[in-house]
Amino acid sequence: MCLYEKKDYSKALNELKRLEDSIHQENRPIYYYGLGSCYERLNDLNNARKFLKLAIDINTNSNSIENAKRDLLIVEKRIQEQQAQLSISEKE
Repeated sequence: MCLYEKKDYSKALNELKRLEDSIHQENRPIYYYGLGSCYERLNDLNNARKFLKLAIDINTNSNSIENAKRDLLIVEKRIQEQQAQLSISEKE
C-alpha cells in the first residue's frame, strides 16, 4: 500500500518531491496532480490549487483532466470558505 493510501500525506508529499527530477515530461500531469492532492489533504490549499492548475494546464489525457478539475473546484471552494470565515472573524 502506498503512503497516500495509508493517509500519510506528509511522507507521500516528501517522497514525490524527492522524485521530481526523475519524472518524465509525459508523467508531469500525474506528478502535479499527486502533489496537489497531498497538499489538499494537508490543508495547504494554496499549493494544492497551484499544482492542480499545473496538472490541468499541461495535461492531454481527458480523464485525468476531469479529476484535476473536480479537485480544483473543491480546493477553490474551501479557500473561499476560509476567506469568508476570516472576514467574519475580523468583523467581530
